[in-house]
Amino acid sequence: MAQIDPQHPIFNFMRDLPPAEILADASVGRWFGTTDRVGACVLASYASGEPFLLERAYGRGNVVLMTTSLHDNNSVESAWNTLHGTNFYLPMLQSLIRWLAQPETPARNLAIGQPIEATIANPVRGPTAQLTLPSGATRQVEVTSTGQSARARFNDTQQPGRYTLRVPLADGDELVRYFVVLRPVDEADPAPLSAQRWEWITQRLGARRIDESSKPAIAAAVGSRRTGRELFMPMIALVGALILLEMGLTRIWAAEV
Repeated sequence: MAQIDPQHPIFNFMRDLPPAEILADASVGRWFGTTDRVGACVLASYASGEPFLLERAYGRGNVVLMTTSLHDNNSVESAWNTLHGTNFYLPMLQSLIRWLAQPETPARNLAIGQPIEATIANPVRGPTAQLTLPSGATRQVEVTSTGQSARARFNDTQQPGRYTLRVPLADGDELVRYFVVLRPVDEADPAPLSAQRWEWITQRLGARRIDESSKPAIAAAVGSRRTGRELFMPMIALVGALILLEMGLTRIWAAEV
């Protein structure tokens, strides 16, 4: 094999070693050609440029096609390849199985700048979907059909807040998915407010600043701003009266029976 996609999760096991070292003993003598590659992505290829691994979305998952044999060494299949005798064969199969068996859980909580990605298993109606931004504005998002499913992607996620994706389906229904872009953590600055900031808060919000080291002053300030009447004691008296009334009515009804 001449090229692989090092960013694909299938090849995570190769990131600490150069591909040439792992594939040094691998040779492929026979493979079958592929012509219909609509919606498919080439994950690895031979020196000739022909695909070795192809991936395409199918339904709610993915399908991977290997264009050579997976059979172990015997008199019939040994002419296909020598992959089974290399350090690449077993880790690749294990990684393929984990990748294909995992459930589809697209990220819904995103960082600013992280793209919104959605896979739609149902047939869609039309080439676009509507995305509502946190500001209330709407954008048209391109929907790309890949086999029996479709995918939508939106990159401009600079506004923090909730994004609502509405995808029209072929059966007349509508698929709605929500995504949340979180605010940067560095915006939560724990540094004390400056004098200018305190002045702005007191003027704009009508706030009053109290020295935090003086607890009696805080209690007095809070108490002085409280209005209304305490209802605690009247409520207790009312509950007691209801209990006595219930007891009296119970005796009267019992005497009549």
